[in-house]
Amino acid sequence: MAVFYSFHYERDVHRVQLIRNMGSVEGRKLLNAQEWEAVRVNSDDAIRYWIEEQMKWKSTVVVLIGAETASRRWVKYEIQRAWDLRKPLLGIRIHGLSSLGSTDTEGADPFCSINGFRGYNPGLPIFDPTQRDSSGKIDSKATYEDAVVREVARNDKVVVFFPTEPAVLGHCMVIPRRHVEEFTALTSDEVSAVMTSAQAVAMCLRETYHPDGINIIQSNGEAATQSVPHVHVHIVPRWDGDAFGDIWPSKTDFSDEEKDRALAKLRATTLLPDSSVTPEDRRQHLSFAQNVISRMAQSSSNTKSWLLPVVTAAYGYSLTKCSVALAVLGIVATVIFAFLDVGYLRTERKYRDLYERIAAGDPDVPTYSLNYLCSGETWRTRFLEHYSVIKGWAIWPFYGTLLLIGCASLVLALVH
Repeated sequence: MAVFYSFHYERDVHRVQLIRNMGSVEGRKLLNAQEWEAVRVNSDDAIRYWIEEQMKWKSTVVVLIGAETASRRWVKYEIQRAWDLRKPLLGIRIHGLSSLGSTDTEGADPFCSINGFRGYNPGLPIFDPTQRDSSGKIDSKATYEDAVVREVARNDKVVVFFPTEPAVLGHCMVIPRRHVEEFTALTSDEVSAVMTSAQAVAMCLRETYHPDGINIIQSNGEAATQSVPHVHVHIVPRWDGDAFGDIWPSKTDFSDEEKDRALAKLRATTLLPDSSVTPEDRRQHLSFAQNVISRMAQSSSNTKSWLLPVVTAAYGYSLTKCSVALAVLGIVATVIFAFLDVGYLRTERKYRDLYERIAAGDPDVPTYSLNYLCSGETWRTRFLEHYSVIKGWAIWPFYGTLLLIGCASLVLALVH
């Protein structure tokens, strides 16, 4: 699941690791202490670039809220950045989990730091699974177990569980693991996973409970009785005379004219999804991306091959004839070719990222599209990407050496 997790490393990493061990945190490898130290000792620009790279392809940002999370500078930056990029945001309080034998105090709402809301939460959901004992103290064992109790099954796309207050015994719910508020915001893969899982649960209920019937219910919006802002599908086994009651009006009185107008509107606006995408299409898409990657790598190699005879001749003649003009020519040629090479290598990196997205089945990449641009790119992120390429082994050792030789040739020519 493509999720970016934001949390206070020093104080809460053990709690986050505990959640991860439950199988509730996926999609981002947790840094160890040495890796975190290596990240935070960098400059502010480098840390921002690291966050951009980590968040770039993530669809949702989850803030794991401990006692001091709301006051952490980089947590606030990550929240603001996610808000600016219009990525879904939600918070989960984790202070009630036992870290090295002790729980923690409840922290402030970190979403109150978002610009433009004057210290108020702009309506972002925060979930608190914390359980307390009869004296009001945090019961860390109950808090830990609450996250996994009544879970029926899970895979990489969905979770199936009993609701806290089932309508009837056997009532199950299927939810996507990515946080999405409404059914219409699900990707096609998620729709397939959720509804296929709902069908599988219905089949199991039929075999296990032998109900007289089964309701499959999915609601969107308050008017439709959606009480939890996360997509969920109810699978409810039904028996004659059960406590669930009727869910459908007994009669309506719409005229034929009203029905025809509604039908015309629907026919004019309804487009069914194209179901023609096949595994072969994906393989071909990957092949197209790989061809571009190969061309960029070859162009980078050719750039170096073309430059070498030019600078060899220019610097050699400059050293033997003490020619300032040829030394300058060699330096200018080196800078121009280096600029071209950086462009080729950055493009190669971007297409490697695109290749990975295609291979992972990213629904935001249209079939056969070779557009590697992503939402949220700015001049700063592009500059940092170019800077990262320049620092790589394929650029500065090669072109840096040639520039040093060129500068030495220029100095010698000027002296003589």
